[in-house]
Amino acid sequence: SLLQKSVDTLLVPPSESQLEMIRNDINEDKDRLQHKEKLLQTWLNYRPHFPKNYDRKVVRSFLRNCKHDMEKVKTKLECYYATRHLYQELYSNRSTFACDIIQALDTINMVPLPKLNAKGSRIFVFKLENTDPETFDVHAATKLFLMIYDLLLTSEHPVAGDIALFDGADIGPNHFVKFLSVVKTITAILREAYAIRLKQVHVINASPLVDKIINVIKPLLHRKVRETFINHTSTKTLYNYFSEEILPSNYGGNCKPLRELMNDWREILKRNEDWFLEQESVKITESIPKKSTDNLYSDDFSIQGSFRSLQID
Repeated sequence: SLLQKSVDTLLVPPSESQLEMIRNDINEDKDRLQHKEKLLQTWLNYRPHFPKNYDRKVVRSFLRNCKHDMEKVKTKLECYYATRHLYQELYSNRSTFACDIIQALDTINMVPLPKLNAKGSRIFVFKLENTDPETFDVHAATKLFLMIYDLLLTSEHPVAGDIALFDGADIGPNHFVKFLSVVKTITAILREAYAIRLKQVHVINASPLVDKIINVIKPLLHRKVRETFINHTSTKTLYNYFSEEILPSNYGGNCKPLRELMNDWREILKRNEDWFLEQESVKITESIPKKSTDNLYSDDFSIQGSFRSLQID
């Protein structure tokens, strides 16, 4: 049934007070949402190069994540649908029965926690499950992350933004070398093709090597994001930011352990096998009209430059 497939079965809806904060944050009220959704769908349907079989829930999430800024959401959707074509290795054969995805699911925990934080942001936790670098396939991990994130875009609930919590335990030099091979691609995709509003990045159990990794990534990020990095020397300081009821038991919280949460995600991805298959054709395959690449939304970094380089890579 649809309910069993819904990603919302894994997510606790925002409370009334959280919802009010989120709506204020993203400039949303019910009438405005419906009005803008209609406008956007009309616009999409009249764009000859846009896919017609797009998921309306995904489009709504983009609208919300762009705070109902129509010009921005048009640009983001154009980049998103083009990226799905330009990076076919990340956006095709997205199946929980594919060997690379099975291995990624076994090797890593990448989990959006069920509960939002007090201000209505979603928390993503990243932690290695299998620490042997030989088993770490960074392309498969990237592909799996994008599967999870794309499925999250079908949620009915708005969020105020995203918070990342990276657990650096057991990350060695060989993980780092593999990670370097994709870091530019993945940061470009997340920055250009998704409307992610990253509020904070928390790092726990960081070795000196992990500190070095952070210093490599920081310059690739938006200035506002760079300023949100918080390095924790112990689990205790996590509680300055997150309540016990939100955090997994791995960090002394009341939520299920990360591996159990990851297995819940494995199950929901499996139930959406047909959705991922349908989504493979939802992309822009023709050349992107020049006008749209010229007018790309810019915010302290030139999307034009990175978008053009996206097409060459």
